[in-house]
Order: sequence, then structure tokens, then C-alpha cells
Amino acid sequence: MSSNLTPCTRLESRDFIRIVGEYLSQKQAEDYFNKAISLMAEAKNHYEKSHYDLCVRRSQEACEMFLKSLFRLIDIEFPAAHDLKQKLYDVYKPLEKYGISVEETAKIVLANETLTLWRDRAFYGDEKLRVSGCFGKNEANLALSYVQRLYNSVSLARYHFFSKSSH
Repeated sequence: MSSNLTPCTRLESRDFIRIVGEYLSQKQAEDYFNKAISLMAEAKNHYEKSHYDLCVRRSQEACEMFLKSLFRLIDIEFPAAHDLKQKLYDVYKPLEKYGISVEETAKIVLANETLTLWRDRAFYGDEKLRVSGCFGKNEANLALSYVQRLYNSVSLARYHFFSKSSH
């Protein structure tokens, strides 16, 4: 069977695989971003109902999902761990190309570390002391501010990514 495509128009199989991979990465990044927005909305809803522990927990989940969206967007593998600190240190240079400064990355690392530390306590409380709720309004406010920071950073990176893609 002969092809009517010339060598100039034939898509090489490696190019096809690369293009499909990029599309799937972008689709997954979009899915993670949308999930993160939903989790952020849940966190705000729990805050309004004074369910501060659940607000902190959903905030942590939203931050993690925003970070995974960011990694997927720039086509960097992410670990299957909740604490993404080391990965953030590994990718701070590429993040600068997407508008995220080293200073902002440091703040994202702090947000990630704090919320990862709070993750289990936000869901289970302190089981040794038999205290079900460990977080109050102040901690919930901080957790929501971290989520907002991640949302802003990832939105900026998405803007840079799609601006570059369209040129």
C-alpha cells in the first residue's frame, strides 16, 4: 500500500507520539486544575459553616491538586506523595519561564509544607488525645490564603503557557 503523503507532509511516528503526549498532559493538567477549583470551593464552603478542620483538609487537597496541575502543564512528572517540596525545589528554574519567581516558589513550598503537616490532623484530629477538632478560624484563614496563592500562581503559569502555545 503506497501513501499519497510526501515526506514533507507525513507525520513521523515519534512526532505523533510527542503531540499526543503533549495533548494528554495538557488535558490532565486541565482536569487537575478544575478539580482543584472544586476543592477550593468546598474549602470555602466549610469555612462559611465554621467547619474549620474540613476547610483545612480541603485546602490541602486543593493545593496538592493545583501543584499537580502545574507539573502536568509544564510536562514534569510528579511524585505520588502528598509532600511535593523536593519536586518544587527541583523545578524552580523551569517555573520562572512561566512567570513564577523563585520567591513565589519559596512561598509555595512553605504553603505545601504547612498544609502537608496539617493534612492528617485536619481529617482525624488528635487521636491520642481524643480531640476531633484541632483547627480554628485563624488556621482555616491561613489555609485558604495558601490555596488562593496556588490558584494565582497556577493561573499565571497557565496564562504564560497558553500565550506561548498560541504563537
